[in-house]
Amino acid sequence: MVDFSATAIVLQLEDGRGISVPLDWLSKMNASDVDRRNYQLVDGGEEIHWPALDEDLSVLALLGVPDWTGPIRARRTDIDHVLSLD
Repeated sequence: MVDFSATAIVLQLEDGRGISVPLDWLSKMNASDVDRRNYQLVDGGEEIHWPALDEDLSVLALLGVPDWTGPIRARRTDIDHVLSLD
């Protein structure tokens, strides 16, 4: 789930953890409530895309997980269930 407070974007993960990131850290999120709520979950819920804002956020990056690409990505299946926002 993606939600917004007056000062932060708040993500609720499937495993029950929540992430709150100050809107001040995300300059493109200084937008209307309508534009902020118009988002799409991408890549199985690991990324969030805002078409009107041309902004993408990685849930992994917000968690501080390194960008895993290539063959290493296949090893992530054991943690995928906790990352999805779906």
